[in-house]
Amino acid sequence: MLQRAEQDFIQRQQNDGVTLRIGVAAYNCYHWLADFMAVLRQQAPELKSN
Repeated sequence: MLQRAEQDFIQRQQNDGVTLRIGVAAYNCYHWLADFMAVLRQQAPELKSN
């Protein structure tokens, strides 16, 4: 987690973009997430997902 925070800090300094993190507790609460991610990838194919 600390490594990710450091990467975010460096990324912001370099103005490399924005990080969007979505945490889910249970997939059944987020049935819309898969469709949302598909649309997001179409509109911004340079995005990375982990």
